[in-house]
Amino acid sequence: MLATPHSRWTAFAIHLGISALVFLVLAAVIIFVWYPGFLFQTDGGWQGIRLIAGIDLILGPLLTLIVYNKGKKSLPIDLSIIALVQVSALCVGTYLVYQERPLAIIFADNRFITMSHNSFAFSGLNPKEIPLVQQDKKPAWIYVKSQPNMPGETDTQAFARLGPKHLRVDDYRRFSDFKNDLYNEGMLQLENQQSYEATGEIRYLKMISRYFEGYLAFDIANEKVIHTIITNSTDVYGVRSN
Repeated sequence: MLATPHSRWTAFAIHLGISALVFLVLAAVIIFVWYPGFLFQTDGGWQGIRLIAGIDLILGPLLTLIVYNKGKKSLPIDLSIIALVQVSALCVGTYLVYQERPLAIIFADNRFITMSHNSFAFSGLNPKEIPLVQQDKKPAWIYVKSQPNMPGETDTQAFARLGPKHLRVDDYRRFSDFKNDLYNEGMLQLENQQSYEATGEIRYLKMISRYFEGYLAFDIANEKVIHTIITNSTDVYGVRSN
């Protein structure tokens, strides 16, 4: 039988230690699986970490510190309720972070746009019905091969008929099959940034994410982001904030 801690501070420390182990596991998943690379900065990885930390490292241990009294007859019930509240809140928080993870990085209209499950749903699309989004590797890199406008149709009319290019699912293509097109669409130089004229493989390409917009220095040959340049903040669906 486990010994009962003598003081509330000991109980608090034990609870905090257990919560810290859980937090480290979830943080690793967030950083390396759900929000890998530049997405941790641009699409909510930091926000997810703070949410999980607030629930796991503050809520549960703090409640234990407040209610713990070794002599209380109701202590086992109190601690059970605290555990239930913490686990429930942690499940909800983890689910929210999971739902907002980027599922796809879509290159359309000369820019990368990140899309989560919720941003697809906000646009009336079900990512589970999009084959390229459902590939094993997440996030999926997708290239939009835009179809020409109908005869006599302007870009404005095509937009009204088909919607934004990054949401035209029928035009989604495997990124690796069209990545060479990025050489002509990207920039070798960006103001106050390193020039990549000497290498020829890296281009600056515009990026719109959940929280920020800016540029990616993108190694086209290796399909790798070298670094990220943030220029402005955005709201949750990629619209510039005031």
